Amino acid sequence: MKGAATITATYIAHGAKFRVLIRPANAKRLTRVVDTEQDAIDLVRHFNRLGLAGVDLGSALAEARTESAKTYAPLREALPTFLAEQVTLGNLRASSARVYRSRLERWAYPELGAIPWNLITREDVGAAILAARRAGKSRAVIEGIRGPLTKFYQWQMHAHRWPGPNPAAELSFFVGKVSKATRQQDLQWFRREEAQRLLEVCRTHYPRWVAFLAVSFACGTRWGETTALEAGGHRLGARPPPRQAASRPARTARGAGSRCRARGPCRPSAPTWTRSASRPR
Repeated sequence: MKGAATITATYIAHGAKFRVLIRPANAKRLTRVVDTEQDAIDLVRHFNRLGLAGVDLGSALAEARTESAKTYAPLREALPTFLAEQVTLGNLRASSARVYRSRLERWAYPELGAIPWNLITREDVGAAILAARRAGKSRAVIEGIRGPLTKFYQWQMHAHRWPGPNPAAELSFFVGKVSKATRQQDLQWFRREEAQRLLEVCRTHYPRWVAFLAVSFACGTRWGETTALEAGGHRLGARPPPRQAASRPARTARGAGSRCRARGPCRPSAPTWTRSASRPR
């Protein structure tokens, strides 16, 4: 029947455990025994989603047997080459690639670097993420591990027809939930006095960072946005050209924020203290 699922799955009790029954449309039935009912439910949902997506499990298993016999480069050799290629193609900033290499060198390569990249499992990647979490590392460090691995395997599947699966595709169990306190912390800004103190310290001990921080504070840009700025593409101190009148009048807006949206993006001028802080003494 057209549109029918290619895989169906269910589970039954198996003593104190549970047996999952997986029925591909063109292959022999598979069974797996798991410890808890929740594990059985999760496994059933996973294979039912694959079936609804039209995944041919029989062909995938046959290709997996062939792929497992091939020799692939270790992850430590394949991933830096991939990052360099993405920078060349313009898919990734050079600064982001440097951060990814640092995160992977510290948390992924010690355990996974020598393993051929096609033999790495979801549990292997999850173990690296859990190690970073146990060390109290931030969400940014965890994303620095997960992000490049996810993109690497996606690239292999789409550009090189690697059959998969992607071991870094579904890692929410290992990454964990983002707490409300973490979300609020991510939205915090430097206060004016904190920014001044930081600039004074940098002027004394790290003078090369003063201009970088002053631009970031004045423009409200993040690290990657600041590094992407080019001197030739901006006119410092110049006012933007006047906007052309709209062909039809804008709707009446309520509140200052709405008036900004009606006229266009509001861009406050840089504070004078940041301008003076960037000048060499």
